[in-house]
Amino acid sequence: LQKTPNKNKKTKFILQRSNVTWWKMITFVSDGKRAGQAEGQDSQGPSSFVIDPNLLGADKNGILELWKAKAFGSHEHIYDVKDDFTSFKGMNVTITWLKD
Repeated sequence: LQKTPNKNKKTKFILQRSNVTWWKMITFVSDGKRAGQAEGQDSQGPSSFVIDPNLLGADKNGILELWKAKAFGSHEHIYDVKDDFTSFKGMNVTITWLKD
């Protein structure tokens, strides 16, 4: 995970894949609603989404969901990161998926 300032003061999530195969996705959920998602497969370039920074904070119940392809092409939710994500406000957040 790497954070850098976003000149537009928005929050941008960027999914990169490094030497992995199959489909991967990250999704950000705020107050139980999907705010954005980025997905890709194999050696495709990075994918991203931008959300309003007001969706981040202790009162927003933020969840960063990690998804990946499994056997026979099924897409499965595999992990949740729960935090207030306040430190992500106005940042470019690059998540690099390193290993299948």
